[in-house]
Amino acid sequence: TYIHFTAAYHTNYHKHSDDLSVWIYAKGHDIVTEAGPNGYQYELPLTQYAFSSYAHNTLIVNDKGLPRVDGKYDQTYIEKYNLDESVSSVTGVNNRYDNVTHRRNLQYDRKTNVITVTDHIYSDTKNNYKLLWNLAEGVEIEEIDNNKHHLRFLINEEEVMTLEIKGDVKISKVFGQENPLLGWNIKESNNKIPTYTIILETDAP
Repeated sequence: TYIHFTAAYHTNYHKHSDDLSVWIYAKGHDIVTEAGPNGYQYELPLTQYAFSSYAHNTLIVNDKGLPRVDGKYDQTYIEKYNLDESVSSVTGVNNRYDNVTHRRNLQYDRKTNVITVTDHIYSDTKNNYKLLWNLAEGVEIEEIDNNKHHLRFLINEEEVMTLEIKGDVKISKVFGQENPLLGWNIKESNNKIPTYTIILETDAP
């Protein structure tokens, strides 16, 4: 199992709107992933999508993602981390949204192979929040149960991951959505493959 956690903004060069995004690879497959690149022709909608928050596993506020660059270099950072042979953890902070703080803690227990992601979102105003989880090409969702908040991910009918969601959130999914672009994996320039994106949504201060 490999887990990649992004919490840094050092320069405008190659910057994506991927603050606190997570990538998960296990059992020989990408499972939770990102859309991938579409070159540097910024005028193309698919390129804009590839750089956007919607192409990553991160926070959307009031149906708007973060700009690719805004010069707020010190507003995304790793707050603390602990590396251990059995359980490792890391906490990142994203303050790039106006009046919103997103703090994400990721913990990985190597003995049980359990990954726990805990999101805390703070603001003194009420907002609509969406947390996106983009699945890799070929990953199918067996069920979405808004009562149990339990999902199973399959590749070629083999279970590769189970997901349990805790919290007062609405769960929905999209597959190859066009407006706005969401649920795509970019195989090569201007060639997109439909994939699933899970959306966790809530309205809260």
